[in-house]
Amino acid sequence: MNAHTPGPWKFTHLGNNGSGVYEHTESRGLKISQTLLGKTEPEIYANARIIAASPELLEFAKWAIWQLCGYSGTGETHWEQFKEFRKGKDAIAKAEGKQ
Repeated sequence: MNAHTPGPWKFTHLGNNGSGVYEHTESRGLKISQTLLGKTEPEIYANARIIAASPELLEFAKWAIWQLCGYSGTGETHWEQFKEFRKGKDAIAKAEGKQ
């Protein structure tokens, strides 16, 4: 599994006349994707924002799990009993192609 394109990512509005098309680029300006889908322009804009923030959100989630697991991220801890903690670990695995 290949790693994702490193962040930071940014997004730029490409549409005109109210069309919601946003292009996502990485730090060197290379295109990653476009956001076209959403029911309304504000929803498309919100989708573009969260996609652009994905690398930083993933890194923070990994750091938070690492902190809670005693800096290893591999062991069972008392945090495992919480559904939200397991969902966080599952989301990281999904983002990294491990699920």
